Amino acid sequence: MLVDDDVEGTVARLKAAGVHIISGPYRASWQPHRIAAEFRDSEGNCMVLASPR
Repeated sequence: MLVDDDVEGTVARLKAAGVHIISGPYRASWQPHRIAAEFRDSEGNCMVLASPR
């Protein structure tokens, strides 16, 4: 999991750069105060980006 203070902004920048966003931003079910998103890296791996605690 990657941690970022601005998940929404980072997802917008990733989309603009052509990164495949799988889902999100959304409230993380495992910790509802966290915002999370999933995307594919350049190797096709699923990566999770989430706000800090």
